[in-house]
Amino acid sequence: METMDLEGAQRWCREWESSLRSLFGESRELPPAWEEELAKYPATALKSALFRWAQLRHFYQLRQQEKSRPKAPPKETLETVRDLLTRKPVRLTLSSGRQVQITSRSYAAMAEIATHSQTIRDLERALATVSEDMGAEAVRRVQYELLLHRRAIWAHLLTPSGAPAESVDDCPEWWREITPRDDAAMLAAALEVGAGRYAKLPEPPAPKKGKPKGEDFAEDFGWGSLFACVERELKLPPATLYDRDLYQLLAWRRAGAHAPPELDS
Repeated sequence: METMDLEGAQRWCREWESSLRSLFGESRELPPAWEEELAKYPATALKSALFRWAQLRHFYQLRQQEKSRPKAPPKETLETVRDLLTRKPVRLTLSSGRQVQITSRSYAAMAEIATHSQTIRDLERALATVSEDMGAEAVRRVQYELLLHRRAIWAHLLTPSGAPAESVDDCPEWWREITPRDDAAMLAAALEVGAGRYAKLPEPPAPKKGKPKGEDFAEDFGWGSLFACVERELKLPPATLYDRDLYQLLAWRRAGAHAPPELDS
């Protein structure tokens, strides 16, 4: 069996210390606490050199873990994720003084809004070019049709769930208060709370083959990632757990229960 001598232990120390310091960039400076700990074990004697080598290996592993740990997302990203998952509304004050809440829309609602918007543009273009040749009654019919399409857009914009409205009759009874400026502001708000917020999120990570051991989420969105993971497991609607007792949830996860315990009334 080969025995370790002082020269071999010193060589190990040099190699590991060089590798460790390389992980700190150009400065190659270790944290002061690490420098102090290594100073306790000079590589001048075999026993001390072996202790130094062990500490170097330990610090190397700590630094590797630190560098491989994903950075916490910025506060702005966490807030944006929370706003998206909870469908936080934008509050608008109309020209009449009425306050309305705009939330993000479903794909179906956006498709309906786009269809009605295109029809309005077509009708306005036709009305502007042929109105002189049309009778007053025909012009009134086109104007009435324009109003129906606008009311349909407002109905699709203001459903609480984000789903498309069932009919133009779902338009709020105060629709006459809506001015062209209000109309534009509501459409802009609907884009901001949905597509605008989503565009603020960072680019998603590249897909990986398989799931590395110990990796819980593809992206770290703080509590949003934990809540979404549990909600999928329990088949709950999105953002349900934002309103649940946070520390009950954490304790339940650690306890390994299949469902939250019922609390005595």
